[in-house]
Amino acid sequence: MSAAGDADAGRRAHYGELYGVAGPEDERPPLVVLGNCQAEALRILLDADDAPYRGVRLPAVHELEADDLPFLRDLLGRSAYAVMQPVAKDYRGLPIGTEQLQALLPAHARVVRIPVLFYSGTLPWQALVRDPRDGANDPPVVPYHDLRTLAQAATGGTRREIAGIAEHAQTSAAELRAREEAHRTVRASDLLDPPSTGIFHTINHPGNGMLTALANRIRTELGLDGDIAAPDDILLSSIISPVEPSVAEALGIEPRGPHWVVNGRQVAAQEVVEAQLAWYGDNHPVVEAGIARHGDRMRRMGLV
Repeated sequence: MSAAGDADAGRRAHYGELYGVAGPEDERPPLVVLGNCQAEALRILLDADDAPYRGVRLPAVHELEADDLPFLRDLLGRSAYAVMQPVAKDYRGLPIGTEQLQALLPAHARVVRIPVLFYSGTLPWQALVRDPRDGANDPPVVPYHDLRTLAQAATGGTRREIAGIAEHAQTSAAELRAREEAHRTVRASDLLDPPSTGIFHTINHPGNGMLTALANRIRTELGLDGDIAAPDDILLSSIISPVEPSVAEALGIEPRGPHWVVNGRQVAAQEVVEAQLAWYGDNHPVVEAGIARHGDRMRRMGLV
């Protein structure tokens, strides 16, 4: 079998119930959690033995393909519970927006909408930038950009430190609150006050405490009693960013690091800086895209 065939077979096995290659282990109706990588972590937390549903493992929305849609439509048509993050209509050219998928659920299905958990308060220098030439073209070592490194690449000057850290943390929490209100989701933004070191591993990977608290609020919305305990294993732990001493001091929290942890391996922060600064030299359109997207934030922080 070819490498592509192996990958396809592995995918079908991993999401066996979706593709019908593995039957359910019990007769409880399905619960689906639809969204980004946070969705699977929440499914793990919600999939309790005492729940009136069984959680079904699904690809993240950014991994769904056109060939998946018939299987997804069939599963949604049988699902009694759905937890959904906001997804734009016709996302990636597929009919997988929140409203589009909710319309495929049975009329009796219980639906809970949750926010996309994104917070840069404890990591004010960290950002995501889409390469205008190829959106999948991430920087080396870690798929996150450092606004200080981005500014250095843009100006050719020396590396500056970030100003206004406490103010940015408040702004980032307010942005999550605004998204909750706009999409009428379960609230999670209050969990950021006060901030803590482990609340997010990276700007889009919340820690166990945040995920568990949100999972318990989802249970309440589903009409279930009892609390979910935080798991022993760290969820969404493939990359853990350092929380630098200047940020820790400004927010009154403990530092973390000074290294990154990437798939269990410690990586020096300076290694990331040097690799990405060199990469920007060959990928200047990404620098321009980063300034265009994050310029206001960088100006507020005194970086440009």
